[in-house]
Amino acid sequence: MIITYDVSSCPDCGEKPELDEKRAELFCKQCGLVIHESLFSTDVRFHLAESILYSPKSRRIHLVMRTSEEKVLKGLYHETEIVNATLGAPAWFVKDVMQVYMKLYKKGARGPWDRLALIGGVFSLLSRREGLPYSNEDIAFASFTTVRKVLDSAKFVSRELKTPLRQLQASNFVYMKGYELGVEERTITVAGAICDELESNRSYKVILGLAYLIAVDVCGAKVSKRRVAKVCGTTVQTLNALAKTVRIKDFKRYAELYSL
Repeated sequence: MIITYDVSSCPDCGEKPELDEKRAELFCKQCGLVIHESLFSTDVRFHLAESILYSPKSRRIHLVMRTSEEKVLKGLYHETEIVNATLGAPAWFVKDVMQVYMKLYKKGARGPWDRLALIGGVFSLLSRREGLPYSNEDIAFASFTTVRKVLDSAKFVSRELKTPLRQLQASNFVYMKGYELGVEERTITVAGAICDELESNRSYKVILGLAYLIAVDVCGAKVSKRRVAKVCGTTVQTLNALAKTVRIKDFKRYAELYSL
């Protein structure tokens, strides 16, 4: 299945977007929306796509999806909105919830709970990690289940997704570390996308360091390995060892997406 985004006009105000060649961004001069970054950060389908294609002539982005995942996503959007209608969580948090759920789906680990109860467990786990003020009682009420099921499903998610949760934690520090490194917005966005894709049982600091090491390479940023390691809280030796386990050229599609 292919999902197409038409970016020939701004989704917020309808004006024709302009290309900032210096920052490699497609943005709206009228309202200031950075269109590609906005789509990538708010739509979980960008992180699940098998491939991302951009047509400069028609100004359209094409996501190649598996049909089964698209069907699950439709139900997930609806049911996450049901839960969040009561809780009122911010958009970035809801995106994280959907990403974690889809990690469970792709792994084939869904446990004995219905989808709403499992979504409630993800809400509970992530709200504790992020320090958000949602009690298990409120989450259970919003997801039409019991507190016991919310707690049990939260434990299940934590056990099944240790590595993806580290990826998520790394993603939450991407902007802060990017500004410390002094890289441009494009490199920061690419590093965030890479964090979601990297598979590692290492700490979130190592995942973040490896993501920036790759992002700096594919975006051509002038930042040394030593600087990346120091800012991300790891070592050059660790990053060098992990860099040998990935194919950096496989991540060039993210740099190309933002080099419009």
